[in-house]
Parts: sequence; C-alpha cells; structure tokens
Amino acid sequence: MIPNPLLDRMEVIALAGYITDEKMHIARDYLEKTTREACGIKSEQVEVTDAALLALIENYCREAGVRNLQKQIEKIYRKQIPTITVEHWVASDD
Repeated sequence: MIPNPLLDRMEVIALAGYITDEKMHIARDYLEKTTREACGIKSEQVEVTDAALLALIENYCREAGVRNLQKQIEKIYRKQIPTITVEHWVASDD
C-alpha cells in the first residue's frame, strides 16, 4: 500500500484490462501451447478450438488479465491426461 501523502503527490494512471480479442490471441498464441507442453501433451492428442477458448474467456475468465484463463486451460489438460494415457495404453496393446 502506498502512503496517502506520497499518493497525493503522484499521478495515478488507470489501465484497462485486456479485451476479449486480446485474450483470445494471447491464449491461442502463447498460453495454450506452453500449457500443453508443460503438461506433456502433444498437439495431436488434444485440440482446443477457438470456440472453446472463446467460451472459456466469456464464461469463466472475467478478470482483466489472463491468469485465470491459463488456470482454466491447465484444468482442461489435466482432465484429459487420464483419457490420453488410457488411449495410448490400449493402442499399444493392439
């Protein structure tokens, strides 16, 4: 917290958060790829469509930044890991 006497001498500039289009670009170009790689999932194993990203942004990530968006993408990948593992295990038995 900034003390009031110091705050009175400063100019405060309010910055707006990201708009939906900016969040979409950040998610598609950076968050989705880095999160997938961190979870050890290959791009051909899970597809996150633009419609899915848009639904996440509009319905689950209402904050100004993208931290919660990254957490939601991580949650999607964590929930897919057991399915991917079972499919890989079944395919390797054939």
